[in-house]
Amino acid sequence: MWSRIVGILLVGLFCLGKPATGEDLRSLLDRGRGAFKSGNYEEAERFHRLAVETAEAGGNTAQRAEAIGDLGGVLTAKGRYDEAENMCLKALGLLREVGIHRYLPVVLNNLGALSSLTGRFPQAESYLKESFQVVQKLHPGDLYGARVLNNLGVLQFKSGNKDQAEKTFKQAIAIMENHLGSDHMDLAPLLVNLGGVYVAKRKWATAESLFDRTLSLLQGLG
Repeated sequence: MWSRIVGILLVGLFCLGKPATGEDLRSLLDRGRGAFKSGNYEEAERFHRLAVETAEAGGNTAQRAEAIGDLGGVLTAKGRYDEAENMCLKALGLLREVGIHRYLPVVLNNLGALSSLTGRFPQAESYLKESFQVVQKLHPGDLYGARVLNNLGVLQFKSGNKDQAEKTFKQAIAIMENHLGSDHMDLAPLLVNLGGVYVAKRKWATAESLFDRTLSLLQGLG
């Protein structure tokens, strides 16, 4: 525990003592993302706040946007939606200055999630559609596009548009299968979501088939 605290303090002192470098910032972002992935949101927030300070001290516009946007993602996970949206909008504004950038779809996706969580479905759909469009411009068929489409499909389903949700989930599944194959565990959430659409449409046999496939994927983990 103490070594981790000392490590954090040394990073802070190092950043104060000399201009920030890309390596320093990347290390902080990687540590913050690792903590976030493991569910340690408090530690993730600490590292991302240090990353924002580092980027503000010496990063370029895109680096500042990435650090601020990641912090917004952590705050979203912690339920601090107003703060999170402010961060994401600030990151989006910076990226608009840069142009088409690899981090732009991430910020748009996060803003879509935030808008959905706060009940602003039309705005959420606009953000998510733009996110997917940018992914297609940067790297057509990229795996991140499947994640964005999953969020869009969930939103469309919540909005009562079951037909469009079905198409969106199928598109996301196709992208993921193209990258990972048809038996990868990451397909499970998408298959469940598509199955939920078929339950809502009373297509019981199709839904059951998808749930059986999902169960088979999950059993394969054992």
